[in-house]
Amino acid sequence: MSIQTYGTQQRAKPRLRVMRGWDPNVPNSLTRRAPIAEGVTVQSGQVVSLKFQNSQEEFILGVDSVTDVPFFAVQDSDDFDVIASGGLTGLSCLDNLELQTPFFKASPTPSYGSIVPLAADGVTGDVTTHDGNDARAILGYTSRFNGPVDIRAENSGVTPDAQGKCLVLTLQTHFERSGAGV
Repeated sequence: MSIQTYGTQQRAKPRLRVMRGWDPNVPNSLTRRAPIAEGVTVQSGQVVSLKFQNSQEEFILGVDSVTDVPFFAVQDSDDFDVIASGGLTGLSCLDNLELQTPFFKASPTPSYGSIVPLAADGVTGDVTTHDGNDARAILGYTSRFNGPVDIRAENSGVTPDAQGKCLVLTLQTHFERSGAGV
């Protein structure tokens, strides 16, 4: 959740950062703009998916089913442009993107090594490792770094965690419905 104070934005976690692959002015990118389901709060960088309810598709937090295509939220649900337009932008895991997100499961500590398959952690909006033995779809793989890295030196607008760090996970999107039983 963001807090507005004296014209500056103070955040608990940094926004989603697109490292490679997305140009918002290119019409053939696999983005989606949809309203957010009632009562749902989304932060930039969280995993969302589309659910048909209230006679329309709406973004919900996390991934409800192995058949749902995961998206990464570009904005926060309380950003002015999202409120004014009535829709949130999601970057599809079907596209070829490299993203940096602060929303990943850190406890109990999964092993985020090099090129580790990733999945959505249920309906929390977090990313976690995929061990290949469950029915969750793969949304991508770790890339560029061997696990979470501290970007505190690059992003001083974020409140550090208890260890004085601002950890993010860099991943390459690659959607696969390859979990067990799929």
